[in-house]
This record gives sequence, C-alpha cells and structure tokens, in this order.
Amino acid sequence: MSDDEKALIEAAENTIKLAEKSDRRAVIAALEQSAVALRGIVQFGLLPDPERMVYLRFLLNSVERILDGQDPKKALRLFHQNRPQSVNETSRNFKIFMAIGDAYEQLKGHEIQSVEIAIKQVLKKSSPELENNGVHSLRKAWQSCGGLKAWKKVYSEIRN
Repeated sequence: MSDDEKALIEAAENTIKLAEKSDRRAVIAALEQSAVALRGIVQFGLLPDPERMVYLRFLLNSVERILDGQDPKKALRLFHQNRPQSVNETSRNFKIFMAIGDAYEQLKGHEIQSVEIAIKQVLKKSSPELENNGVHSLRKAWQSCGGLKAWKKVYSEIRN
C-alpha cells in the first residue's frame, strides 16, 4: 500500500471519528463517499477503494443500529445532542464576545493582533462570573456569537 493510500485511509478514519461525534459535515462527507462507493459497486461492478471501505463500514454500522431499533437520526449521527442554550448562557456568551472583542481592539498597534491573545487576556482579567472558564470555553462562546467576522461588523457599527 502506497503512502498516498495510507494518507487517504487515515483521512477517512479521521472523518469517521468526527462523524461518530455527530459532526454534521463529517457525517454528510461520509455518506457522500459511501454513495460513491455504492454507485461504483452497483452500476459498474467495481470493488471500492480501501478508503471508501472505511466509509462503507460507517454506513453499515449505522444501518445495523437502525435495524436494532435506534432512531435513524441518532444511528446516522444526524442529531444535535447538545441542549438548547438558556437565556443566561446566551447572555453570558454575548458578554464574553464583547470582552474578547474589546481586548482584540486594544491589541491594535501591537506586533500581533490575534483573537487567541485577546482570549487569554480576557481569561487573565476575568470577572468572578467567568472565573471557572478556560480558553476553550471562552473560544466556544466567542464562536457562538459569530467570531471575528461578527465582531468586525459589530465594531464597525459601534464606531459609526
């Protein structure tokens, strides 16, 4: 097996790992690749490539879970397992978003203006309400409000 084939198999396995964690894009990619493999088998009688076998195993496992009585959305990992955010979480995320955005703007004129640096600054200066959060939690709150693209839009509206 060539290095290219090994890399393709590894990429397929990584996609399946993400799909098993209910990453919708990864699930769709796995289903698309499974369809390509099945099309080759059914229409042309071709054996699937080794990396497509990884995708077909994912599909087979999902179908077996459905046959065992599991809800199809759950079996295919197309459900959203996180609970909806409460108003308090949304408010908290927005406060974090504004704090990170403010820290980001304060970095203007420095050698590096980075969201990651801004997040770390917010974490250092965190108020009691943010005390138990880590970098990952703050980054997630930042992204839930739209991240840098949304911040630039908000900041341009605030300045005007």
